[in-house]
Amino acid sequence: MKNLYLGKHLTLDAYCPNRRADLQDPALLYNLLERLPELVGMTSITPPYLRKWLSAPNPDWGWSCFILIAESHISIHTFPEQGKFCFDLFSCKEFDSQKILDHLKEIFKWEDCKIHVLER
Repeated sequence: MKNLYLGKHLTLDAYCPNRRADLQDPALLYNLLERLPELVGMTSITPPYLRKWLSAPNPDWGWSCFILIAESHISIHTFPEQGKFCFDLFSCKEFDSQKILDHLKEIFKWEDCKIHVLER
């Protein structure tokens, strides 16, 4: 059988109620996505794309942020009113999950999280 290794997929769902301002800061989110590919040795092929979704008085409003990388993609979805965000990095190339998690923890200082790492 051929090697079917397709890379790694890291997902993070985090609760950081004391960082609500950061979760709605488009400059912070843009800069984060702009820096992450280089942090793990990957190649950006588009600039970050951010889209604010606002449906007042819905507590689920937030930002959907995405960057294409040569190796696949990185995305972040924020929910500022709930103090939550979801992160996703899929790559056909191996990467250091802990380096990404440490970087995100430094920025968002979450209180609780759910992490999944899937070898593809």
